[in-house]
Amino acid sequence: MSEWFVHNPGLVFLVYGMTYIIIATAILSHNRKNSEYSLNGVLWLFAAYALVHAPADFIDMWYVLTGHQWIEAKFIGSLLTYVSYAFLFEFGRRVMMLTITYSIMRLWYLLPILLGAVILTALVSLDFGTNLDVLIGYFVRFPGGIMAGVGIIIYYRNLYRPLKVVSMGKYFYGFGISLILWALFCGLVRTQGSFFPSTILNTDSFFQYTGFPVFIFRSLCGLVSAWSVMGILNVFNQEKQA
Repeated sequence: MSEWFVHNPGLVFLVYGMTYIIIATAILSHNRKNSEYSLNGVLWLFAAYALVHAPADFIDMWYVLTGHQWIEAKFIGSLLTYVSYAFLFEFGRRVMMLTITYSIMRLWYLLPILLGAVILTALVSLDFGTNLDVLIGYFVRFPGGIMAGVGIIIYYRNLYRPLKVVSMGKYFYGFGISLILWALFCGLVRTQGSFFPSTILNTDSFFQYTGFPVFIFRSLCGLVSAWSVMGILNVFNQEKQA
């Protein structure tokens, strides 16, 4: 089975990219006006993350299908990916703000500080492009996904009983757990950089140890997240019917 995925990466990237489109479309087209759920006010950030990230996966799909790497397109894809990480980080930070009364997550300038530190560190390294990709995964993508996943689970557990819909639990937990796993597969398993732990844990070593490309697991997390998001959006439907 692993060989099939290795020889058909274009299809996986197509599914992955479409997953982002489905998530963004579902959130942005859903009527959440005047909702009592505070989560309503931050979901647009996750939609922005999905919408900005999707083109990068389609660029990767085009590359593996044609075998030709267009440098400008690759640069645009990487740039869009990094911008999408900023939206995800903010989504995670604001979800945590909904669950914790006071914490460092309330510092709005946390993201600019991290991005500045990542860029400066990559600039002084021997390989700016590769190390930037690794560092932004470690310090933006990974914590953003963890905050979002943990925050979603805590948010559901803290809902007032009249608002909490028991049948929605599987969607909130599914979303939270998939975000956490997504953060691991996407934030920590990056291209090989010149420093630890990327010299040991990277996309190549992951394939060597497991026999599967890491983007398969990223795609699975994306599919579970899409299913979960559409289930969570039903909360707003039930709210309007109450």
